[in-house]
Amino acid sequence: MKNKDFLCRTTYQSVGVIFISAAVALCINAVRSDGLPLIGDWSTASQLTLDTGENIEISVQDARQLCLEDKAIIIDARSPEDYQTGHIDGAVNLPWVSFDEYFQNIAETLPEDKTLITYCDGETCNLSKELAKMLIDLGFKDVKVLVNGWSVWVQNNFPTTKETGAENH
Repeated sequence: MKNKDFLCRTTYQSVGVIFISAAVALCINAVRSDGLPLIGDWSTASQLTLDTGENIEISVQDARQLCLEDKAIIIDARSPEDYQTGHIDGAVNLPWVSFDEYFQNIAETLPEDKTLITYCDGETCNLSKELAKMLIDLGFKDVKVLVNGWSVWVQNNFPTTKETGAENH
């Protein structure tokens, strides 16, 4: 019987310590000027909204139209291997994971008067978002992200290119 009482008392004390610790942590977080938000918005739209309030997401139709009007440069943020197996027709490869290595090679081909559209593949792929934010930090003014870019481009039967240069429709 003593072991059962000891176990119950220890459990209550442990729960009490955890509760008090959580309450203290929440109070400290509330009074800090840089406290962490307790509820976050992790939607794609919020992740692609800059501190200025501007949303940098672009639709596949708008991206295609800008390409047809020669008003955009498409930038593939995926790996060189993914780029070689297929990419948006006319896209340049600037893999986010090798940004420093590749940027100098294409920096001169990025005119300031055109929209830069970054893309990768998959709803949760952050490569294009991170690349877009880096380009904005470098001073490019008109940068957009085509969410799930490769897949939505292919689903819409827009022109693509493989390493061989053959177009697919």
